[in-house]
Amino acid sequence: MTEYQNESQFTQKILNSLTDASLKQEIAPGFRTLGTLAWHLVPHGGILTPTVLTFEAPSEHSMAPETAEEIVKAYSLASAP
Repeated sequence: MTEYQNESQFTQKILNSLTDASLKQEIAPGFRTLGTLAWHLVPHGGILTPTVLTFEAPSEHSMAPETAEEIVKAYSLASAP
């Protein structure tokens, strides 16, 4: 649990550095944007699904919000133990 909390805090710091403008930046030509990459950390699903941990998070098929602030808030709620 301690390792999860540490990793979550590091991820939160990275997400906090995003801006609305940076969300549209591709990580490489023809690849996902920073917004898409950031959002994939939030929805329910992924590698934590088989664990006994429970999270309040959007559906894994939900659309990414349009602002960095919304992504940061959603991650904060979804990653809270």
